[in-house]
Amino acid sequence: MVKSQKIKALPPSMREKTRYLAFEIRGKEKLSFEEFSSAFKSGFESLFGKIAAARANPLCMTDRFDFDSQSGIIRIERNYVDSARASLAMITEKGISARSVTVSGSIRKAKARQAGGG
Repeated sequence: MVKSQKIKALPPSMREKTRYLAFEIRGKEKLSFEEFSSAFKSGFESLFGKIAAARANPLCMTDRFDFDSQSGIIRIERNYVDSARASLAMITEKGISARSVTVSGSIRKAKARQAGGG
């Protein structure tokens, strides 16, 4: 009989370091989360390629996107924060512009700064 072995979790020192990028969208029309997410991911891929997109592991966080204020948070690897900012600036869906508000190492601080708290 073969015992199933659990995979051990990586220690924190070996994990990839993530950053949280708070952004806001300005424009006449409002974008849904799906529209923004697909525009951001396709823009990132077209600017930096599929390999960089796989290494950066960008994730538009569904639960942190606010449709009314048109703001949200993107999780990305530490080395690709500037690339994410560049791809945010290149989004031109429906005549909107997106800009980064802040970058933080914790989601709590990014959420507080996104709301305008500091």
